[in-house]
Amino acid sequence: MIGDPYQLRHITSVGEEAEARFAKRAGVTDLLPRLSYVRNSTYDAAEAALSEAGGHRVFLREHYRCHPEIVAFPARAVYKGRDQLLVRTTPEQYTARIPPPLHGLVWHHVAGQARRVRSSWINDAEIDAIIRLLTEWSAAGHLANTDLSIGIVTPFRPQADAIRDRVRRLDLWASRPPPTVGAAHAFQGDERDVMLLSSVVALGIWPGSASWVSGEVNLLNVAVTRARAGLHVVGDEGACRETGGALRDLVACARLRACDGVANGVGPDTSLAVSTG
Repeated sequence: MIGDPYQLRHITSVGEEAEARFAKRAGVTDLLPRLSYVRNSTYDAAEAALSEAGGHRVFLREHYRCHPEIVAFPARAVYKGRDQLLVRTTPEQYTARIPPPLHGLVWHHVAGQARRVRSSWINDAEIDAIIRLLTEWSAAGHLANTDLSIGIVTPFRPQADAIRDRVRRLDLWASRPPPTVGAAHAFQGDERDVMLLSSVVALGIWPGSASWVSGEVNLLNVAVTRARAGLHVVGDEGACRETGGALRDLVACARLRACDGVANGVGPDTSLAVSTG
C-alpha cells in the first residue's frame, strides 16, 4: 500500500449516521472503528493493520518532481521529523523547456484586503496581481512554449472562481490553453510546470480563517508540491508571516529562496540533502 498521509484526505458524501445504519444492517458495527469509510481512508486501514502486526511504515526519501527551492518547504514544514529528504532534482534540468525567470520559489508581495463572500473569502488585489504576472510573462515571451503547463491554486473556492473568470477573459490563449485554476483538491495527484498560489490571507480576513489556511498543512503541501519548476506565491507577506504555522514557513522559504539546511549550487549529477530535523 503506497500513500501519503500528509496530502489531502478522501472526500465522502456519506454521513456518519448513514454509515452506522449500513453497518448495523450488515451486522458489522464492530468494524467501524477500524474500517469506517467516513473517518478512515484505505491507507489508514492498512497502516493500522500493519502497526497491529508489529510492522512500521517505510518512508520514501527520494523526491523527483519539484525544483529544490520548492521541495524545501514540505521538507521543513510538513515532513519534519524525517532525518533527510533526498531531492533528486536540480535547477538545470528545467531550463530546456521552462524560462529560468519562472524557476524556483518566489513570493510576490501584495498588500491586499480579504472580503467575505458566500461564507468564504476573496482577495481582489491578488487576482489583479496574478493577471499582471501572466500578462508580463506573455509579453516577455515566457509563455511562448505551448507545452508549458500552468496552474493557479488557492485555498478558497470563490477566489478560484473569480481568478478563473478573469484569466479566461485575457487575450493570451489563442495559441495555448489557459491555466488550470482551482482549489487544492482540484490538483491532488496532478502537477504543472509552473504554479501560482493565491493565499488570500490579508487585512480583513477573520483570524480563524487565516489560522485554518496555515493549519491545513496537508492542503498547503498539495498546493506547493504541484509545481515542478516554479512556484510563484501571490500574497501579503506580513499577514502570512504573522499568521504563523506553515504560512510563516512558506514566507521564510521564499525570502531565502531556500530553507535552512538547503545548499545552493548543486551540480547536475548530485543529489540534494535537505535536513528536516
